[in-house]
Amino acid sequence: MKKQRNFKVDIDEWEIFKKNCQENDTNASVELRKFINRYNKENREVTFNFDEALEKITEDRSELLQRLSE
Repeated sequence: MKKQRNFKVDIDEWEIFKKNCQENDTNASVELRKFINRYNKENREVTFNFDEALEKITEDRSELLQRLSE
């Protein structure tokens, strides 16, 4: 789900950013989403990763079941 957000930015910097995006055949929204995704991936230890947690639980459960069956 995408939701529109507002933020403050220097108007001159914003205009340069939009122009650079246009020259690179992209737009500000695409580049900001790419930045957010990259930033979140690089700082994942700060956020809880449900996929990694589920994988760890599954591994632990499998290991426990194997030990019990021995």
